[in-house]
Formats: sequence, structure tokens, C-alpha cells
Amino acid sequence: MANILIIDDDSDIIQLFKILLSGKGYSVKAAINSKEAEKLLSETNFDVIFVDIILPGRMGNKFAKEVKSIYRESAVILMSATFRGLQAQRELLKETEADDFISKPFTEEAIVQIVNKFLSKEINKKTIKIKNELIPVIVLDEDIEEIIMSGTFVASNFNIIIIDKLFELKEFLEKYGYGILILDYNKSPSNILKLVSALSKNYPDFYIILSVKDVHLKKNILGVNYIIHKPVQSYEMSKLLKSWEGNFDIV
Repeated sequence: MANILIIDDDSDIIQLFKILLSGKGYSVKAAINSKEAEKLLSETNFDVIFVDIILPGRMGNKFAKEVKSIYRESAVILMSATFRGLQAQRELLKETEADDFISKPFTEEAIVQIVNKFLSKEINKKTIKIKNELIPVIVLDEDIEEIIMSGTFVASNFNIIIIDKLFELKEFLEKYGYGILILDYNKSPSNILKLVSALSKNYPDFYIILSVKDVHLKKNILGVNYIIHKPVQSYEMSKLLKSWEGNFDIV
């Protein structure tokens, strides 16, 4: 069942979303401010998050950007009654790194359409069946290594493997055959992209993550499943790993 979060202080809008989307089999939760939203986000991995850009005590666009920076696999949808021009919407999406925009007042059809748009991507996401064991995470990134080695990092369902050199990679790829691979893009951009292309063909059951710093990469890079933007905090990394756990069907 897909999880959907609505962040809006308008009770009528919350009621509309709950009735409409719950009736279609989705789990729908709501928050009227950022504080309530943060609590819900810490408890549940949401597939789609709707955020009103005007929230009590805090600007929704800034909060939406924070949410997207941490929960990058969730689709973040902005809601507004004021940003009606296409250019204004594009600028707001660029500023917040949100995934889409829906104008108020909206129709039931528009809500269902935008939810289906992003949940269809979730359904088609690569899922790997594994036995009941820890998920291997191979890390070739000094920054991520430092976070993982810190005392505050939590990853109970993962087997973390730290390597320093590329030549060490093949041993663990062959040993496990599946898992999560985190690579530092900045270390050698052209070589890393060539490596990713080869790995995606030869080791299709690895979920490949690129970590980048001070670089804007296009979202759809061949072979790359996800991009981490550094710097990233320990608690953020723990939540990201938890969200990636859903890519593995433990049997």
C-alpha cells in the first residue's frame, strides 16, 4: 500500500485528500504544520508528499526543500493558489527541487492524476528478491565512510562494507551478487560513469548510488538508481538507507 502525506492547514483540503485517496486504497496521513509533518516523516516512509507553500509559522517552500533533501526518493508535490504562471511554477520547482506542482483549487481528477504519475514510477522500480539476511552495502566514498563510522549512524538491516580502492570492488560484487553500491562521483567523474555503465549490465542486482558534491547532475543517468547530494548528515544517511531497503524483497 502506498503512503501519502498531506501538509496543509486547510481542513477542507485535508478531508478531500483523505476521502478521495483512502477510497482508492492508499494510506493517507495529514499534518497542519511542519512540526507535525516532521514527526510523521520520522515514523513512516512516504511515497508522495504534498506540501502547501504557505504553512503556519514557516514557509512551505523552504520546508519542502528540506524534506526533499532528506527524503529524496519521495515525490514532493507543491500546492499553491498564488503561483499560477508556468514560469513562476518552474522557478519554484527549481528552487525547492520538488518534483511537481498542483494549483489550488484543484479537481479530484487532477489529484488522482498526479498521484498515479509518481506511484507508477514506484511500481516499476527495480525490486530484488533476496534471502532473509542483511543487505550488503559497499561504500567507496571517504565522506560517506566517515558518516557510517560515526557512533550515531544506524543501519540494523545492512552489512556495511568499506573499501578504499576500485580494484577491491570486484571481489565483493562477485561474493554477494546483489546489494547497494555507493560511489563518489567527484573522485573521477568520467571513470565513475563508465564504471556505472558496465556495472549496471554485469551486476544488475546492485542498486547503484552516486554521491556528488558541488555538482548538478541530470536525474536520468544510465545505470544510476539514485544520487546523494553531499554534505549529508548521519541521521539523513540512516533514513536514506532505510528507504532503499524497500528495493529488496526479503524472502
